[in-house]
Amino acid sequence: HNNEKERSAEYLSMDGKYFAYNINNRIHVHNLETKSELKLKLNRDWVRTIRINADGNKILAYSGTKIFVLSLPTGEYVQTINLENSVIDLDFSPDGKYIATAESDSSILIWDVATGKQKGEKFKFNIRPRYVSFSPDAKEIIATFTDYSTYSTKVCDIKNGIVLQEWTENSSVYRAKYSQNGEY
Repeated sequence: HNNEKERSAEYLSMDGKYFAYNINNRIHVHNLETKSELKLKLNRDWVRTIRINADGNKILAYSGTKIFVLSLPTGEYVQTINLENSVIDLDFSPDGKYIATAESDSSILIWDVATGKQKGEKFKFNIRPRYVSFSPDAKEIIATFTDYSTYSTKVCDIKNGIVLQEWTENSSVYRAKYSQNGEY
């Protein structure tokens, strides 16, 4: 292994206020308004994904089989969620109370940030989810799926654990998100 720094897991917050990335097991969070920087050290080798909640007061970092929820701007640990499977993607609910995870066992789970516990039943599919995103009211999730021969997008009702809509495509749909007002 060389000593070059490799930047990964880049993320720009929805409001454009924060830019975060990982370099060598240290998360750098830049406040683009104040020009300040926060460096967070995780005791993990590799941070795969970073997300910042809509209020800009929490950051998610996924590494291995753990999700770390940290406070912004202090960097203090709020919660650690231990997972059974590796995560392909994750997202904060707009209110920052929940996390959705697209997992390697072809499932999507919802987690309570305050308790670190799974909320409700696991959404189980026969094809792997690629990306997951909450609706603005956090009542639904939209996810994209692929087995590299079939590509689909599904909208799921979180409360009732059912698929509300599904689209199948002949080509890759990489990521799907709701518009901020939830209309699209």
